[in-house]
Amino acid sequence: MTLALNPWPLYQDSYDPLVPVDHLDLKAYSGIWYEIARLPQPFETDCYCVTASYTLNPNSTVTVVNICIQGSPSGDVSSIQRIATAMDPINGTVTSGKLSVDFFHGHPGFYYVIALDKGYKYALVGSPDRTGLWILSRTPGFNDEIYQELVEEAKKAEFDLDQFTKTYQSDDCKRTAGNGFLNNYFRHF
Repeated sequence: MTLALNPWPLYQDSYDPLVPVDHLDLKAYSGIWYEIARLPQPFETDCYCVTASYTLNPNSTVTVVNICIQGSPSGDVSSIQRIATAMDPINGTVTSGKLSVDFFHGHPGFYYVIALDKGYKYALVGSPDRTGLWILSRTPGFNDEIYQELVEEAKKAEFDLDQFTKTYQSDDCKRTAGNGFLNNYFRHF
């Protein structure tokens, strides 16, 4: 019976708590982010040129639009739009790095910004169960030295990086952020 009352899945006891950044300004975080690398996700199978666009709403929630190009850089566009909510609001648009996104109709995904450039040029985002990890950047190209620093941060946070892979980003990507396509991004669920 205790399990039914526990809102946290069993994995919480397996790891040290994932520590988010102390200060995340949702206004500064808004805009387009390019996915540089990720742990495999069923909903990102065969995705190229992945982007995430964050738009701050008047009520301090954030509209999230994830876009993937299927099969090749010029393939079909898949996207999904959802709302992210700050889990630990501090003041106005400032929060800790804990976000909750309702992707599965009442079943939120938890995403923690665990490393963030002071100028909001790049971020390391992970899930508390350590199954999701992303390096995001404001540009499709990324510095290898910073990439390695973020990989080391992820290792310290107990992420298994055996399957961590770089996401294809190049000039031949059919960039469509903000085009309004809402296709079957989560086709595996």
